[in-house]
Amino acid sequence: MTFGREHILVVEDDHDSATLIEAFCEEIGYCASVAHDAKTARLALGDELPDALILDVGLPDASGLDLLADLRAAGHTSELPVLLISGNINPVVQRRGEQLQAHALLRKPFRLGELSLHLGEALKLRARPEADRIVHHQQDASEVGLDGLEFPVDDPDFLAREVAAEVHRAQRYGHPLSLILACAVDEVSKAHPQLRQASRRRVLTLLRNEARETDRVFRAGPDSALLLLPETELQGALTFARRLVALCDASAALAQSITCFAVGSLEATAADGPPLLQRVREAAAAYQGPANGLVVAPPSSSP
Repeated sequence: MTFGREHILVVEDDHDSATLIEAFCEEIGYCASVAHDAKTARLALGDELPDALILDVGLPDASGLDLLADLRAAGHTSELPVLLISGNINPVVQRRGEQLQAHALLRKPFRLGELSLHLGEALKLRARPEADRIVHHQQDASEVGLDGLEFPVDDPDFLAREVAAEVHRAQRYGHPLSLILACAVDEVSKAHPQLRQASRRRVLTLLRNEARETDRVFRAGPDSALLLLPETELQGALTFARRLVALCDASAALAQSITCFAVGSLEATAADGPPLLQRVREAAAAYQGPANGLVVAPPSSSP
């Protein structure tokens, strides 16, 4: 273990998946180790208690749920943060995970950004009272439902981390990725908090209604929302943004405010240039177009 870094034990029998999760944990700043079965996990837990456990439900020599039950029954591991992962989440697994106070239950294949979010939350929850601990299921409350479209108030870097994790995943597998940042930029709304909130809510509703199943919608600030488009190149994102502009123009409610859609793509991001999210934010800030319109973030270049 590396001193000063939180230690994550990954218990996963699939060697490729375990290696990927271990590498990702290291990438985002944790120290990680791997056990491929319940027996090895028990030995590792006996040698040194990790800060959190990522536990596969289907292990070759025992159920991950049985291992979790044993951990909860033992005094020194009763409050260990545990994230359950499984390719087969049914009501029985879900209910037992809740009973055993799993901090998350993620269906394979899951996004690495999703894993990062739940892992960070689980580690923070260690210091909170037991009554505050809840099970977060496959879809995170930060992404679904208008009331939940917000990054945690105690973690302002959440959005940047989520986008960075998706960028890492796309680069690792050579997949395209694009962002659309929707900003309500009229000065009247900015001067009146209630109007500002209503304007952003209308934009969020528009993005949610138009988003595909694989897309992700986030609040991105007091008057902006972000649409993350996996597997989407720049031209596809531009087509999407033009549709959003047309819908704004056709909507009496949305036409009351000035909405800018800033579009950026991973394909135009240099390895040592500004991050994708930063470029999209800068493009939106510089927008001086018509009432509803779009702007493309310029390609990044080496400094």
